[in-house]
Amino acid sequence: MKKICRTLILAALAAFFLLTTVSIVPAAQQGGFYAGVFGSLVMPDDLDINDGNGEIGLDDSFGLGIKGGFIIPQNPWLAAELEYTYLGEQDFDNTIVSGDFSAHNFMANLLFRYPHEKIHPFIGAGIGFSKGTV
Repeated sequence: MKKICRTLILAALAAFFLLTTVSIVPAAQQGGFYAGVFGSLVMPDDLDINDGNGEIGLDDSFGLGIKGGFIIPQNPWLAAELEYTYLGEQDFDNTIVSGDFSAHNFMANLLFRYPHEKIHPFIGAGIGFSKGTV
């Protein structure tokens, strides 16, 4: 039942964000700099322990981030982007280990965009690093 509720909440949030987005077509067509903020709900599965001691339960958490990029005016098919995401604390408890986990993630991305029409699909690749604390 818990998994079904999580799935329904995630689907409702996804539908909300997809249906309430603001069009940025004029800014995207002109090229130049852009910035954004985003958030996420993190619902991890429990971690299985290989030596037979069961599993470690993880609580739900959140993610918050900012990003900024540049659409190349001479080639609107390409954009370069920097991104930072903070993953909020996730509590975990078990007979062997207990504590909290959080992470800071930094990414540099290159996006290949389709800058025409109302919908702007893109695919990207990037490199980054993450610093986690327990």
